[in-house]
Amino acid sequence: MLWIGVKIYISLTVVFLLIHKVKMIHAFEKMREDMVKQLIHHYRITDERVLNSMRSVPRHLFVDKSTERHAYDDNPLPIGYGQTISQPYIVALMTAVAQIKPSDKVLEIGTG
Repeated sequence: MLWIGVKIYISLTVVFLLIHKVKMIHAFEKMREDMVKQLIHHYRITDERVLNSMRSVPRHLFVDKSTERHAYDDNPLPIGYGQTISQPYIVALMTAVAQIKPSDKVLEIGTG
């Protein structure tokens, strides 16, 4: 009987963790979309390829866990060793101005 209780407890814990993970994924997707809306309305970024790229890149995976909730804010964030990930506007602006074609290969080197 105890074994059944343990199995139920573990199953419920796994379900809870999965639900939490799905909620976090949806929260990050909404933050990404809000970031793109700001790029369009506040900064007038109009290049659809740039906007689609900004929509698809999971910035929160490139920052420390402690700052991931700020990954889509319009600010640079620390990524370690005294370096930062650029704010979304700067990334979008540089990408739009570069007029990168699908066949281009790009290596962006920060001067940090």
